[in-house]
Amino acid sequence: MAGTQTIKVDTRIIAATNRDLSKALEEKKFREDLFFRLNVISITVPPLRNRKEDIPVLASYFLQKFNQEMKRKMLSIESGTSEIFLTYHWPGNIRELQNVLERAVVLAPSDTITPDLLPPQLSQKTKEEISPGIPLEEALKKFKREFISQALSLTKNNQSQTAKFLKIQRTYLNRLIKELGINLGSAKV
Repeated sequence: MAGTQTIKVDTRIIAATNRDLSKALEEKKFREDLFFRLNVISITVPPLRNRKEDIPVLASYFLQKFNQEMKRKMLSIESGTSEIFLTYHWPGNIRELQNVLERAVVLAPSDTITPDLLPPQLSQKTKEEISPGIPLEEALKKFKREFISQALSLTKNNQSQTAKFLKIQRTYLNRLIKELGINLGSAKV
């Protein structure tokens, strides 16, 4: 049948970007009319490095997914590998984690994901982030943020346990979390 009749449709468009569209709008690098058409509901998803508690869940999900796709029977992720996952800064976010696990499942000779199966950049940790080229205050702030984030991750965001673990007052920990902009996600008290 030829397209001579009007057909009504109800659609929703989901658009995603890693850019600050408000800033792009101010700089005249994004069309204003398009911004207002798209900007009905904005959802901001923090980067994976600020949601360390999600890494084990996502890693487990991807492991199961690749087991099915590749007809493998990978049973576990070694604790040393999990530790690397929690300390890495994940500039590629969830897609990078997915690719790392896919690679590991492909290369694994046994049923366990071991650190030697990971790409080299994961073992470099934060060498790029904290280097002698940045001011000391900035380096200390980055170190504190990463150190406290790791401690919170180990205690599943339990601030009381984290404070005991770090041998500091809970009120001081709470102040540091706010000052350093650490995202707790589903924090426990």
